[in-house]
Amino acid sequence: MNLKYFVLASVILPLLLMPSVYAQESFISVQTDDQNYDEGDTIAVSGQVSSSIIEVGRVITLVLLTEGNVVDIAQITVAQDGTYSHTVRVTSLWETGDYIVRAAYGHNITESQFSVSEFNSGNILHVDYTVNEIPETFLLDDSLNLFGTGTPGDAITILLIDSSDKLILTRTAEIDAVGNWRLSEPIIFKTYTKVGIYNLVFSDGFKQIVKNFEVIEESTVGSSNEIPSNPLTLQEKYDKLFGEHIVLQEKYDDLKSIFDELKRLFSIIMNI
Repeated sequence: MNLKYFVLASVILPLLLMPSVYAQESFISVQTDDQNYDEGDTIAVSGQVSSSIIEVGRVITLVLLTEGNVVDIAQITVAQDGTYSHTVRVTSLWETGDYIVRAAYGHNITESQFSVSEFNSGNILHVDYTVNEIPETFLLDDSLNLFGTGTPGDAITILLIDSSDKLILTRTAEIDAVGNWRLSEPIIFKTYTKVGIYNLVFSDGFKQIVKNFEVIEESTVGSSNEIPSNPLTLQEKYDKLFGEHIVLQEKYDDLKSIFDELKRLFSIIMNI
């Protein structure tokens, strides 16, 4: 057996065999953005991994099941703050009925349930979603509000990734009945980021949008054109320059005295 598939099977097999009674681990959570879906809907799966068990490089495995049959499998990178998210679209290949989304992180396993109903021919046609304009530069003390439009009932998954491709955080925003979406809380940069270049990746399961920006320190903004908070008056400037002149004059007088003394000693030596 191919090693890759053997490793994948070893991860997924416990998820297929796990009875519901074990799904009570408090170190991880998993939930969907709704309890019932129709064909064409997007299911937004999200959750949290406790900071006490997060391991660098370890992914969380999600398996969607119905009556023991696997519908979708995904391995998701857990963000720095412990969050993760994943979207999957209900297609015509799915069946109506009850579904389980099961999540595993190491030996920690939990699950959540939802259902899929009959296809409704009156479903709203899919439209491309939009994202608000994002400035190219932010200060560490800034925050970012995200919003836009899209297909009612869909969800937008948002990933914040740094320049080394490290996932910083994941968020999910639902599109309301009139086609608008907004992230419930702004992204506060000094909480999650350092100075550097970042990418925001948006997805609704159909299309992906990537926007990049840079986070900088406030001291780097306009530093070449800074105006002193308390500029000197002309009198203060004169006094400052005159004082420096007096100091230089005193040093000159001291050097001249030393030179004259050396000349006198030299004359004495020459006359001996």
